[in-house]
Amino acid sequence: LFAAPMWHDPADQISKLVFRKQDDVLRITIGNSATPENRHADVFGMLQHLKNEQIEIWCPLSYGDPDYAVEVIHQGNALFGNKFHALTQFLSLDEYMQYLSNCDVGIFNINRQQAGGNILYLLYLGKKIYIDIETPTYSFYKKMGGHLFDISVLKEQNIHEIMAFDKTLAEDNRKICISYYDDDSEGAQKKWREGLEA
Repeated sequence: LFAAPMWHDPADQISKLVFRKQDDVLRITIGNSATPENRHADVFGMLQHLKNEQIEIWCPLSYGDPDYAVEVIHQGNALFGNKFHALTQFLSLDEYMQYLSNCDVGIFNINRQQAGGNILYLLYLGKKIYIDIETPTYSFYKKMGGHLFDISVLKEQNIHEIMAFDKTLAEDNRKICISYYDDDSEGAQKKWREGLEA
């Protein structure tokens, strides 16, 4: 079973991954687990002006605190109704990668080093990422020229602005992921540690 990887497999290269969005539904994925550090309620508040838009809002809640997961599901349903979806079952690696591929935007309101695998793969897949800019993850990718967006602007943006992501920027992120992680296991992990310590 698989929840959230750091990379696909220590022996594999990220550029070998081939997944494509399967439909035209606009989807936002929030956080990576049922842990309070994801601050789901705050994100729901930032997105409440979208509750009448034709979108789906998803939250991976398959691991973490079960009581917190129930709370998030209650809040999501109350605010977004049938547009809210909780991912509560563990998926295989390929199933989870396809889930990420079917999303358009990833939102990570995490206040610590967390969700590295989810963010890595979403960037590789060309998805737009909103994140707390005070986290090491934001600094890590920005130093490499990555394009991630300040989560604090979400409440001021309409659905079109949130979904908009220039293909050139998406390709920049994809190239960064390939060049930085498309390496042997030892080399990739060394680069990751160096980036976090910089």
